Amino acid sequence: MSAAKITQLHVYIIGGVLLLIIGLGLYFTLLKPLNEENTVLASSITSTEGTGVQVDGKSFTISQASAAAEALQQAEQRRDKNEARLRALEAKYQVGPRERIVLAQTDDEILKVTMSRWLQLPKVVVTLMENHAQKLAKKHGITVQTAFAAPASVPAPTAIPTDIITYPLGGMAIRGNFTKVMAWVKDWDNAPLLVSIDGLKCQLAGQKGEVAASCALTAYVFPTGPRVVIPGAGGGAGAAAAGMGGGMGGMDSGAGAYAAPGAGMPDSGAAGAPGMPGNGP
Repeated sequence: MSAAKITQLHVYIIGGVLLLIIGLGLYFTLLKPLNEENTVLASSITSTEGTGVQVDGKSFTISQASAAAEALQQAEQRRDKNEARLRALEAKYQVGPRERIVLAQTDDEILKVTMSRWLQLPKVVVTLMENHAQKLAKKHGITVQTAFAAPASVPAPTAIPTDIITYPLGGMAIRGNFTKVMAWVKDWDNAPLLVSIDGLKCQLAGQKGEVAASCALTAYVFPTGPRVVIPGAGGGAGAAAAGMGGGMGGMDSGAGAYAAPGAGMPDSGAAGAPGMPGNGP
């Protein structure tokens, strides 16, 4: 075809073909990969929107975000309420603020504050329980003799238990009306510390239902602070004590034990009877 025979129509046709070729090239090199990527993203978004997120034991999707936020807020409120109840319970069965064993974040803080309290804790516990035993005896109109003693604390920060400090304090001899003695035992639920009354034995010792009884007392002290290890669930302090086998959890059971002044308790000679637990959490 000679140049003289190329008309304007031919130019348009050639230009259109070139544009078509360029357009197809752009589509396959740029637009098609973008469309494929968009398809993958759309599929991913659809899958994500259908994925459930667990909040407070319930499953929520993205479309239920407001309901999930409300459920989370309710769970946080229950958590705060339970933590407040736990603090109130701990405060009920706890030594005084100036005697508490605070396991601080740093060793320096423990040495400055906690160690002196730790060394005095046996005396604090024995005195506290001795006074409470006699207070209850007076309240119920019975007589009580105690033989409380607590092993001296080992003077080392690593000897301080991080969960429960257990003090098997020793025996008590009780004499009085049977009903009053049982009320006295029950009233240990209101002791200043969490306690366990173990091995209660009773026998008749006089007229009108008077009995002679004996039992042993174990007291539990809970340290506080960021280094505290929460005891495992499953039965409270009684189970924890059983799991510890009555051991002193890092306390020296040898010489140097603290005993209440004039401590001593005659053998009550009581006959065997089922044990009666003390207070619980």
